[in-house]
Amino acid sequence: MDLRPRKFTEGEEKDEPIVVIVIGGDGTTHELIEGVTVDHQAGNEEQGWGRWELIVLPFGTANALYYSLFPPADSLPDTSILSSLPYRPSPEVTAQILPLVSFLTRSTSPLPLPITLTTLLPPPSPRHGELPETSRNIKPIPTHVVLSTSLHAAILESSEKLRETHPGNERFRIAAQESMSIFFDATARLFASDSKFGGGRRVELGVEQWDPRVGSWVEPFTEHCVIVDEDGKGKKGIELQGPFAYFTSTATVSRFEPAFVISPLTSLRPSEQRQQDGDRDASKENKNEYIYIIILRPLRDPYVLSASSPTSLSEKAGRSGRAGRGERWAKRAQEVLGKAYHDGAHIDLTYPLYAMEKEGNVSGEGEEEEESWEAEVQGRGEPVVELYRCAAFSWEPIATTQTNWTNGEGNDRARLVCADGALHWIPEEGKAKVELMVPSEKGGFYVWA
Repeated sequence: MDLRPRKFTEGEEKDEPIVVIVIGGDGTTHELIEGVTVDHQAGNEEQGWGRWELIVLPFGTANALYYSLFPPADSLPDTSILSSLPYRPSPEVTAQILPLVSFLTRSTSPLPLPITLTTLLPPPSPRHGELPETSRNIKPIPTHVVLSTSLHAAILESSEKLRETHPGNERFRIAAQESMSIFFDATARLFASDSKFGGGRRVELGVEQWDPRVGSWVEPFTEHCVIVDEDGKGKKGIELQGPFAYFTSTATVSRFEPAFVISPLTSLRPSEQRQQDGDRDASKENKNEYIYIIILRPLRDPYVLSASSPTSLSEKAGRSGRAGRGERWAKRAQEVLGKAYHDGAHIDLTYPLYAMEKEGNVSGEGEEEEESWEAEVQGRGEPVVELYRCAAFSWEPIATTQTNWTNGEGNDRARLVCADGALHWIPEEGKAKVELMVPSEKGGFYVWA
């Protein structure tokens, strides 16, 4: 297939869609998107590169996009059109061709599919503080499912090393156990979008944080610094200091596996209310312009902070005999990520207010003490999971010589980036810059669902 941007002849409609049936998983879809965007990244934006409408059929290994569009527990849409076939497909096959049914019936409009573009930048020149000339030729990495660092990326790297000795899925469990206690020291900056005009009014997509205690998006409230505009008058975004244990972003999917709902508030579909109102073209206005970021910062946890020693599972326990911070965090991480298998219930977890007030005054040892640190569901304390949405972000690993929180392994692996399952390394002392590309009149990706 020729994946170069389509050039239109005189008189040809530029909005004529290019419809592609993708028979495969997220990896196949990623390869298609990557091929299409290569020439677009080379500077041919003015020509326009076509409207690409994807019909994704989940016959691959990983199918996060498909199962986010069609969660296994949801009832099937109307598939009566299949009755006209000589042999109607089985229910199992029908459940895997739902996008094709949507395309054939035109019962809905295709949904905008935002693409994240990640640029791995080298450090600025020490003399002028500017990026090297060669960095201008760095091509962004397109992703349509996930861009992650920290634990998610570390598990993937470790599992690859275990592939020969543990070829099955067991290697992922082993890799998770090995990586769960690692702290990744970095600085993350989340940015609002530039102001834009929409529907005759000025619109700005700011940085927002989910508050499970009130069940809505609010101004960021957990520990952060404000990034102001150059003139110092407006808020450009926020800065989050590490160390981090989990840092995963997506603009498109709610789940990575059928049952693992890591970002339950992410959806390409218009809100249920707009669908109930009969707004057939709601997706045209629902541009899907947010990146959702799921974050775990271990030093926000009072149970972790109550440990006197910052040791990890790979080190010996502190002299006092208490479990190290890494070991304590591993317990918390297992608790939190386990809740993601309960329809994304991890985002409702809060630290117990009582434990936050007594932070540092007790050892946290023993069964009774450990129970007092257990997370609550929509309690009064701060949320365990920091869930943000923004327009862009950057991830800048901290140099080993400048951190007190991570050992050499954890700090070095903070440079790991997972882009739709492929591993990349941020240059030493460099950073990753992540932006969002949404469909426009010049082209873009849409998905039938």
